[in-house]
Amino acid sequence: MKFIFQIYLKFLAKIILKKFKPRIIAVCGSTNKSTAVAAIARALSPQIEIAASPKNYNAEIGIPLSVLRIQPEGATKIERWSSIAWRALRQVLSLKTYPKIILLEFGMHTPKDAETVLSIATPDICIFTNLAPSILSHTDKSDQYNKTFSYFLRRLPKDTILITNSDDPHLEELAQFFPDKVLRYGQSASSGWKLSEISDTDAGQEFSIGCGGEIFPIKIKEFGLHHAYIAAAAFALSSELKLDLKKIQREFCNK
Repeated sequence: MKFIFQIYLKFLAKIILKKFKPRIIAVCGSTNKSTAVAAIARALSPQIEIAASPKNYNAEIGIPLSVLRIQPEGATKIERWSSIAWRALRQVLSLKTYPKIILLEFGMHTPKDAETVLSIATPDICIFTNLAPSILSHTDKSDQYNKTFSYFLRRLPKDTILITNSDDPHLEELAQFFPDKVLRYGQSASSGWKLSEISDTDAGQEFSIGCGGEIFPIKIKEFGLHHAYIAAAAFALSSELKLDLKKIQREFCNK
């Protein structure tokens, strides 16, 4: 039953993508994907209409639901599935417009997962967060993730744009598959979007994001270095989408 439900949702989601042809942006990596999707969508939405995956909607059911813009309702599993099935069909039949951008979270642990997500939606742009040291502390996990993401990258169209964390050596190794289409962010010298002057405050963090001689000071109310990296990735994406970077700066400072 679950497999039939997955096929049904996938079929309807692909109809939506084929009909409206939004630009598909996938957020990938081992950690901080949901946080990145939410923060990037919030920063970009004042300038461009954008649909985004709800938290952890990142696999064979969650991705189609994100495309269809549906969140489950109902007290029991049968009620939820019945509601989703009807609402999904109604979306396909009734939608007249759709956002120009859809920001999807891709959850992948094995090559089969990579194959599954790509069978639903093929991204135009991929943002990679990191391959966390906690996950890669065991050799078998490291090999598994490298195999999964190399499999994923090899199956992307050649014109896919990669936005990747240059401070993660595992991602840098994988980025070799797209040597001419990589936008890097981070603290390393190879970063096109360079993080610097990172410091904690009583209220959160301060840091700067620079590119091409232009510097964007940022003050945020969240703690954790990953928030700075997400902001840098958002700037790289916004530049690629030709958005106003001063407005992106204000959105991060005001949230």
